[in-house]
Amino acid sequence: MTTPDVPLDGDRRRFMGGALATAALALMQGTRPAHAATADDAAFLTLSRAITGKTDLNAETAARLRPLLGRSFDGLDARLRQLAPLAAQGATPEAVADAAEKAGLKDDFFRILTAWYTGSAKIGLNAPMVAYYEALMYRPTRDALPVPTYCFGEPGWWTQDPPPLGVPLEAPKPVTPPPPPPVAVETRAPPTTHVIPPKPVSSHPIPKGR
Repeated sequence: MTTPDVPLDGDRRRFMGGALATAALALMQGTRPAHAATADDAAFLTLSRAITGKTDLNAETAARLRPLLGRSFDGLDARLRQLAPLAAQGATPEAVADAAEKAGLKDDFFRILTAWYTGSAKIGLNAPMVAYYEALMYRPTRDALPVPTYCFGEPGWWTQDPPPLGVPLEAPKPVTPPPPPPVAVETRAPPTTHVIPPKPVSSHPIPKGR
């Protein structure tokens, strides 16, 4: 039985160096974005910011959401190019919605809006999710409630008091106003009955008949 040759120190160093370089290259490739942003993605992000009124939308989420919308709705990519000029700089969501309705693109306007709020291109069971934590519908309560399946605290965190919201914990009880004072009623003395005094008794004897 032969014993395999043990690599020398120099060979061992070269082997370890090559292994570390390979691992570093794999790590760098793993951290690259899966989808490189394109001009269409940038236009979609600008349009999405105008439709939602949110200027802090995630560019990577937009780059994933646009292709999914295109696969879910036939011809949407071409209609997105028609919607893009409607999102003029500083345009409000209401103005973009009115322009989209006049151009016959109202349904596409709401498809984009719904996708950003739900994180999916469709609504229903088994709908493909693109953004979960970034879905806009969770923003209003994010400071007090975690996104479902995400726990921001230690075990049992839900037993702690919620953060103060600047309102009393108990609503003040309504105070019943006192009854109004009685209305003064004019009173009159009851009518008096005129008493007829009795006739005085005569002191003369009554004559008897014959």
